[in-house]
Amino acid sequence: GYMEGHWFVNYKNGYSIPFIAVHGKSHRFFDSEPKHNFDLSGNWDTTFDFDEDDPYKAIGEFSQNGNKMTGTFRTETGDYRYLEGQMNRDKFYLSTFDGAHAFLFEGLVYSQDSIVGLFKSGKHYNSNFVAKRDNDVRLTDPYSLSKPTSNGKSIDFIFNDTDGQSFRLSEKLKTDITLVNIVGSWCPNCKDQINYLKTFLSSDLGKGIDMVSICFERYKDDTKGLKAAARYKETMDVAWPFLYGGYANKKENQKVLPFLDKILSYPTLMILDKNGVIQHVHTGFSGPATSMFDSFKNQFEGIIKSMKDNG
Repeated sequence: GYMEGHWFVNYKNGYSIPFIAVHGKSHRFFDSEPKHNFDLSGNWDTTFDFDEDDPYKAIGEFSQNGNKMTGTFRTETGDYRYLEGQMNRDKFYLSTFDGAHAFLFEGLVYSQDSIVGLFKSGKHYNSNFVAKRDNDVRLTDPYSLSKPTSNGKSIDFIFNDTDGQSFRLSEKLKTDITLVNIVGSWCPNCKDQINYLKTFLSSDLGKGIDMVSICFERYKDDTKGLKAAARYKETMDVAWPFLYGGYANKKENQKVLPFLDKILSYPTLMILDKNGVIQHVHTGFSGPATSMFDSFKNQFEGIIKSMKDNG
C-alpha cells in the first residue's frame, strides 16, 4: 500500500524529484473535510512574476464545490491544463502532474475578490502571483502575437522527417490549404492541439487539407531528438509528416523559420494558402481544460471555411 521512488526527467542531466504514493487515498491535500471561507468560482485577472522585471498576464478559471476546486490558468502562450485541489479556510491548493510537468499553486485569499499566491514547478522554479476577480478579463488575441515576415510571398523550409528523409515544403504542397504547427513531444499544449487537429482533419471541413508538424525537442543530441520526434508521431498516431527541427530554443528556432517575426510559444500554428503564403498565425493553445477551447474551434473552423469558399 505504499510506494517510494523518483521521477526522472530524461532531457535534464541529473534531474529527478523524489515522490511517495499511498494506495487508496482519494483526497489530494486534506484527508478531512476542511472548512472554506470563500468561493473562488469565476475568472481572475492574474499576474505572475509581478515582483520581477518581466511579469506575465494570465486568467485563472476556477470552479469550486464546497472545499473542492478545479480549474486552470490561461496565458498568452498556453494553459496549465487540468488543475485540482482544495480550499482550507482562506488558503487554496491546486496541482497537476501530466508526465512532463509537476505543478503546485498555493494561494492566500485576502478577500472575496483578491488573492496572492506562489506557483511551483518541479524542484526549482517559483513564481509569485496576484489576482483580482474579473469575469470580463481578456488576453491578447492569439492571432496577433506572431506575424509573418514573408510579406505575402510563398514560404519554404527543408527538414528531415522522422524516417530521416529530406522534406521540402514547396515540393509537397498539393492542396489549397496547408497547416504547419511548431510543436515538441514535451509540450502538453501541443498534445492538446494535435488531438484537436486529428479530429478536425477527419471531418468534412478538414478534408483536402495538408498538415505538417515541425518538432523541436529538449535533447541537445540530434540523434535523441529525432528519436523523440519519431516516438511522438507514433504515440499520437498521426498520418501527416513529423519533421525534426532541432533543439527547442525559441530564439534559435526563429532563425531556422525566418518567415516568422518571433516564436513565442509551442505550439504555434500557421495557416498557408494554395501558394504557400502564410494567411494566419495562431500562438499558443487554449485546450479542453479551458473555457476558450470551443471559441478557438469556432474561430479556426470559420477561417478555414472562409478560405475554402474564397478559393
